[in-house]
Amino acid sequence: MGLRANYRGEQVYLYRIQAPPAQARALLVDYLNEVNRLADHPRWYNAMTQNCTTTIREHALKAGGEGGLDWRMLANGHLDQLLYQRRLISTDLPFASLRARSNITEKAKAADDSRDFSSLIRRGLPNSHGW
Repeated sequence: MGLRANYRGEQVYLYRIQAPPAQARALLVDYLNEVNRLADHPRWYNAMTQNCTTTIREHALKAGGEGGLDWRMLANGHLDQLLYQRRLISTDLPFASLRARSNITEKAKAADDSRDFSSLIRRGLPNSHGW
């Protein structure tokens, strides 16, 4: 996030995913297993089939998530709309308001290489409800 905000000049958004604790743990464990697999068997990035978003979907499905393919998984900058529509992020605010409050670009720039980067970029984020 710091790389994208501070050095690439991109807008960065951070949302709290709504998932039961067991599913969130399963997702984390699947990611960690993948990191270990990649250390032993590197894999090429593919903009259409093996990219940031499709990989997230793959891990989410393994952790018990649901949801069919959607064009917003392939078009950069639209995944948050899909997550909102599927109620996987908070829907307590209208989408435009949630997106504006979830923009952490300036927080990431201010936190830069702080030891508290992770907590600093999360301050003031909209809360999720349910789990």
